[in-house]
Amino acid sequence: MNILIISNIRCGGFYLMKSLARTYGLQYKHEPKNIPNNVSQLVVKINVTASMMNETDLSSGEYRGTNEKWWIALSNRFDHTIILDRKPTLQHLQSIYYMYHVSKDMRLQWTWDIKDVDVSSRKWNKYLHNNIIVSERLKWISGVLNKEVCFYDDIYYKNKTGCLGELEFKPDLNEKLRKNIHK
Repeated sequence: MNILIISNIRCGGFYLMKSLARTYGLQYKHEPKNIPNNVSQLVVKINVTASMMNETDLSSGEYRGTNEKWWIALSNRFDHTIILDRKPTLQHLQSIYYMYHVSKDMRLQWTWDIKDVDVSSRKWNKYLHNNIIVSERLKWISGVLNKEVCFYDDIYYKNKTGCLGELEFKPDLNEKLRKNIHK
């Protein structure tokens, strides 16, 4: 068995990848610069990027891909392909902002306790713009592969896992990275 996860950033792809690998006894590759030739017994999670580059930017491990044949050939190498995004919310943008400008580490638990962030700043506009582009690319890939887009909000909080096919996923919400501020 092998699984491909094509995702946006900050939408639970790392946790989903590790969880599926654990459930099915597979190894995993998180955002590899090169997708291995042998993907047997492997979960591979890649990001779709908003930047304007070739099919892949091997220095960053991000994938843009505008060629239908490329996406189909990639997906055909896997038994299961999951397309993962997050509904456009302020929390998603906060998560991206926090990772890039505060923690610089995607695996840290965090809370949004920043009071003086100008949400009209160029940084926020850039993240919003990039997220729109990435979400549109994920929708396009979804159409090319004839696969439903899974949304973080649905599979993590509403147990709507039909988009995963027969794959079993039961998230432990105690492990989520964003923590609420208790007053």
